[in-house]
Amino acid sequence: MYLYKLERRPSPISGSGVFALEDIPQGSMVIAAPTIMGKTVTAEATAKKIFELSDNAGADPFLRVFHRSCIRLVGPHFSFSDELIDTDYLNHSFEPNLLFAMGHCLAVRDIASGEELMIDYRLVLPSGDSIGIDEATGRPIVGLSGIEVIRHVARELEVLYGR
Repeated sequence: MYLYKLERRPSPISGSGVFALEDIPQGSMVIAAPTIMGKTVTAEATAKKIFELSDNAGADPFLRVFHRSCIRLVGPHFSFSDELIDTDYLNHSFEPNLLFAMGHCLAVRDIASGEELMIDYRLVLPSGDSIGIDEATGRPIVGLSGIEVIRHVARELEVLYGR
């Protein structure tokens, strides 16, 4: 569920992106889990599908959608969808304006209307999976382990809401 007005459109970062159509204050929940949730799978099933994808990337449209829509919820649990939705077009940044936390996206700073929404892909990828190099920094984008994700999210939540 989108809690703010958003739209998908061409991105200067990569392909399509998701953009805010209104100002979003720091700490706001921007996207809630029901929008993102599809089917839930474990890391083992995710790895199997991604392995199939590497062998058949051009052959099976489902596998292309699976690869684009598969995200980590928490620990070894992932969600994927049979079709792409706008949240599947959130682009990556090592300094994102959204924190992806167990299926929810929270604003880590004030976001201006018209700004592209970005997440850190390391939080949603399976542990050790790489999806290439971040063009802005030249750093590889590699999925963190489940415990690293939990620690990262906990630190970010403490910064946002800790008193």
